[in-house]
Amino acid sequence: MVANPLCCFEDNNEVDNPFTNSNNSANVMVVVEETLLYVNDDILKVLSPVFNAMLSDNFKEGQQKKIELPGKKTVTLVQQS
Repeated sequence: MVANPLCCFEDNNEVDNPFTNSNNSANVMVVVEETLLYVNDDILKVLSPVFNAMLSDNFKEGQQKKIELPGKKTVTLVQQS
């Protein structure tokens, strides 16, 4: 099991948290529990056939570069990977 990547940043320090700050390699936003997470779509596509399909031009997520995951929790998503 992988530790929750969001819990390793004390006091929700968004300055040091690579998931809550957009950077050069982050080109997609994932919304989980009303939190914006900035990630790289190539990594998501390699790790998940579902994200690979969602991020294609055939789906709105691929065109908008934003994936909303209502009802999901960050801890559950990390534990499944």
